[in-house]
Amino acid sequence: MLTNYVYKLRPNISQSDKMDGWLDMLRSTYNWSLADRIAQYNQQFIQGDYCDIRTKAEACPLTCFVSKNGASGEPWKDAKTNKDGKLKNPRRSAGDIQITALPYLKKARRTLKIRQRRINCKVKGSKNRKKAANKVGRFHKKITDKRTAYQWSVANTIVSRKVDAIALEDLNVSGMLRRCQVKTDEKTGRFLKNGQSRKKGLNRSISDASWSDLILKIEYLAVKQGKVVIKINPKYSSQECRNCGHTDKSNRDGEKFICTECGYHEHADIGAAKTIRDRGFKIVRGDSAKLAV
Repeated sequence: MLTNYVYKLRPNISQSDKMDGWLDMLRSTYNWSLADRIAQYNQQFIQGDYCDIRTKAEACPLTCFVSKNGASGEPWKDAKTNKDGKLKNPRRSAGDIQITALPYLKKARRTLKIRQRRINCKVKGSKNRKKAANKVGRFHKKITDKRTAYQWSVANTIVSRKVDAIALEDLNVSGMLRRCQVKTDEKTGRFLKNGQSRKKGLNRSISDASWSDLILKIEYLAVKQGKVVIKINPKYSSQECRNCGHTDKSNRDGEKFICTECGYHEHADIGAAKTIRDRGFKIVRGDSAKLAV
């Protein structure tokens, strides 16, 4: 497993003298800071109220600066995690496992909407408005941390399997999030329905899943364990029959896949994941025109 890189320096005489000076300076700074910290630690156990405790310079009390904006703070606290198996909308994955979306995001979205409404109820420029904004910022940070932790867990689950290569869909996420084209009536010039309101929910789900970050984490862990990551073109992967190879748009009906030629049926997402896996096999074996890098 590749975890780090070790380098050996071979400095000349002048460089060695300069490095010795740096080390001596760092040693002196560390010892001075350690002595100051020990002195402050001993002062905290002096009998008396906190406000009466002073440093050696009486004019400088023992104080600590705490930022009012705690949106980016990471306080130490004991937390418990919970797993819920009743999940929907499985995400595609190779093999016989299904990776589901983070269930916390749907509930967090409702909570975030409520807290954002509370900001609008506060007077502009008031302290209460700033407090409400700080709560929203901290909640955004909490959502990001949960998503990141879940992605690392998913990436470890995928990479830790006993495989030598991992095939991933080469998704154009920015193109998937693009807005629908505007439709207008040629006679009246009025705007027509283009399905953007329905696509809005899909865009939100794609953004919450953060596929690009997940792929980066999988690639990082795969490199550490010496495994190959292959990106496959996902074109027609959910419409191609794995039994007879027939490709047709009518083969897929929502989450169901029923081949119109041979009648083969399975879950559409699982079948598409297996199709991506088979295409990856062809690239690894050299049967495909696209070779693995």
